[in-house]
Amino acid sequence: MNTVEDRLRAALRETAGEVSPQSVPPLQLDRVRGRGRGLAGPAARRRWAAWLTPLAAAAAVTAVVAASLAIPTVFQGGHQAASRPAGPFAGVPPHVRRSGRGR
Repeated sequence: MNTVEDRLRAALRETAGEVSPQSVPPLQLDRVRGRGRGLAGPAARRRWAAWLTPLAAAAAVTAVVAASLAIPTVFQGGHQAASRPAGPFAGVPPHVRRSGRGR
């Protein structure tokens, strides 16, 4: 420990000896007006922020995924060309599909 911590600890011990249990006022928590439960002020705002931040992030991810799925549909007219095969090889070029058959 350094000298600042030592001096602070000594000063707190001296002051603690002067404080009696009767001189400390009772703790009173402010209640939300009209409801009778919960805390008002910054604590309530922090609690909402703790829930609101992950919800906003989830909504943003959902919007990005929905937009990435909707944009190609809008530009292609809502359907794919009939010449493309459906299924797992839909994205494979035709020359690659034909080259593996004869072997």
